[in-house]
Amino acid sequence: MGMILPVATEAGAHRMALGFFREQANDVFAAESERLASAMQPMIAAYSRTLLERSCADLRAALTAGDLVTPYVLLDERWAIVDFPPRTLGFLRNIYRDDELMGLPEEIADWLRRIRAINPNPGLKDSYGEVLTKRRLGLKFRVIQLGDGRCYRLLRLIDKRSSDDFTPLEACGLTMREATLLSYLPAGFSNSQIAAAMGIKEITVKKHLRTIGEKLGASGKTEILYAAMTKLLEVTRQNDTGASRALIL
Repeated sequence: MGMILPVATEAGAHRMALGFFREQANDVFAAESERLASAMQPMIAAYSRTLLERSCADLRAALTAGDLVTPYVLLDERWAIVDFPPRTLGFLRNIYRDDELMGLPEEIADWLRRIRAINPNPGLKDSYGEVLTKRRLGLKFRVIQLGDGRCYRLLRLIDKRSSDDFTPLEACGLTMREATLLSYLPAGFSNSQIAAAMGIKEITVKKHLRTIGEKLGASGKTEILYAAMTKLLEVTRQNDTGASRALIL
């Protein structure tokens, strides 16, 4: 007879439980043992979460800024999820309009299963991509190797609801996150919608907008968007001119 003690019960948390079993299958746990285990559960759960967060923090520290700027899920060599950040869960809940979502939606999990069936042990040069048209969600999968030599499978989730690419403005002093935020302005996203899509707080969106405005010499979303579009056009023309000169030379 066994006794199962849940360890992680929060939304998006790793699904964990501790199992206690008697040496003899016909032995049962006394009520006192069950009460003791129940009383210890919060302490064990807190300790387990701390260990998991430390492990996840080490993994996140090894990822590049480019990997971290978009919502992601990290899997180990057994294809088990080892890092599912809360902002990723929030992003998926926003995309799927489901506040009860607790993990990867089935269509994403099914896509990963298809990749695994095709290539059970993908290498560093292997990568896969997919666009869920109905959800306007892009999926990018590849293998990354951390400094200690361990390899992980990285699934990045790309919001396709915004189509404008402002990444060239990084050359003008904008950060990657600021350029990503700008891509939501043409579609008329509100601050709260941008926050949900990027997995950040609404006050952080306001701070980024203020910083972007200072860098572009504009204030307010409309002025910022106009200034960003104007600057993007200038940068694009400069790049095109430079490419043309290189071809001539």
